[in-house]
Amino acid sequence: MFQKTTPLALVAALAGITLAAGCSRDDAPPPATADAPAAQEAEIARDPREAEVLSGAEYLALPRFANADMQRGERVFLQCRACHTLGEGEPHRPAGPNLWGMFGSVAAEREGFSYSDALRNSGVVWTPATMEEWLVRPSSFVPGNRMAFAGIRREEDRTNLIAYLISETTPATAD
Repeated sequence: MFQKTTPLALVAALAGITLAAGCSRDDAPPPATADAPAAQEAEIARDPREAEVLSGAEYLALPRFANADMQRGERVFLQCRACHTLGEGEPHRPAGPNLWGMFGSVAAEREGFSYSDALRNSGVVWTPATMEEWLVRPSSFVPGNRMAFAGIRREEDRTNLIAYLISETTPATAD
């Protein structure tokens, strides 16, 4: 009735449990709902894929980001840095692309990274609105994408992270 478990099978099972636990701690998002608070904000279009593309400075001037805590955003990014780099010219990581200059760019068009067909065919343009929806639960925003991340539950953490990402990945413009 019971099967004998090999040590390798046991190690593989424990590794899977550990990975799942790391991706779904307290900040795992609640089930997706049609009335998410972020979707009600003025700067987020009804369909976030239709949000207007602005400069980094214009995004950071939005009321939503006026009081963003960049240090908290940097701490939230610690969850992301195993898979993503931020700086200009930094390489992609095996599990995720470099994010430099992503705001205003079309998803899955970076050279040198292998994206899922779902993300390549999504038509997503990265704005704070689309990033917000992505960070709630990537698997719900673009079903079939390969990002193994449960999402970020707290809206405040998403706001701080998005503000941090804007500040760290948007090229400075000459005035």
